[in-house]
Amino acid sequence: MNSIVDVLSDLLLDLGLCSSPATQQQIIFAQKELFDHHLPALPKDFAELLKFINTFEYNGVALFGINNRSYLLDIVAENRTLDLDNDILVLGRDEFSYLVYDSSREQYQIWDQQSLKSVKNCKNLEQAIRYLFKF
Repeated sequence: MNSIVDVLSDLLLDLGLCSSPATQQQIIFAQKELFDHHLPALPKDFAELLKFINTFEYNGVALFGINNRSYLLDIVAENRTLDLDNDILVLGRDEFSYLVYDSSREQYQIWDQQSLKSVKNCKNLEQAIRYLFKF
């Protein structure tokens, strides 16, 4: 996990963008909200990533997080709006794709936004983020 955190942290630093890390309390509250709305729990590695990079958007690519100030890019609000299958949790997007976690398969996937079908299975979160950010 550290390598993708390093890459994204460097990118944030280079671009002068800020992100406020999520606290453990915020993550627990978000997990409860997801449960209350019949959505899958945050994958452990994604929850860990939120402690370093929380709610990031640049150049049309976004990673959702815990956004207490707005529903935009908030993982609970975004997933409630999308209203997908109960096993699917959308974690981010670019202009054509969604980064999703399929909890029934315990697998990260890239989905086409129009067809809502998987176009790539990823072996881990890092591979999925690299695919989404194209690095």
